[in-house]
Amino acid sequence: MDKLSDGKKSCFGFIFLGIAIFISVLTIFSGGIGLIISSFGGDSWLSLRSGTILAVGIFSFFFVISIYWFIKIKNYAWLPMIFSTLYAVLPDIILGPEDDIGALVLGIFLSGAMSWRQNRKAKLLIE
Repeated sequence: MDKLSDGKKSCFGFIFLGIAIFISVLTIFSGGIGLIISSFGGDSWLSLRSGTILAVGIFSFFFVISIYWFIKIKNYAWLPMIFSTLYAVLPDIILGPEDDIGALVLGIFLSGAMSWRQNRKAKLLIE
């Protein structure tokens, strides 16, 4: 697995992080639907409490896999992009979409600058 590029490793990390978030939200949503069905006298196999516990377990499992892929990255020029994308994925706390765009642009700019600097140093070492 070490033959994968850093780009592919970070893509796997983001895929597993996306799966963690999507399936956890879907599980909590299913628990909410189960609560609604129960309140109308129906029979549901998933309550809101068990849905939340299941969602935390699913999120933890896929989050650990995603962290594993992020740790396997050898070129840390990807880190600003990863953190800025995580910031954009998390719920808006400050302003709205404007701060997400700023964080993404800043993260991508920092990743590009770090990568350019690392390539420049590598060229100087080769010459």
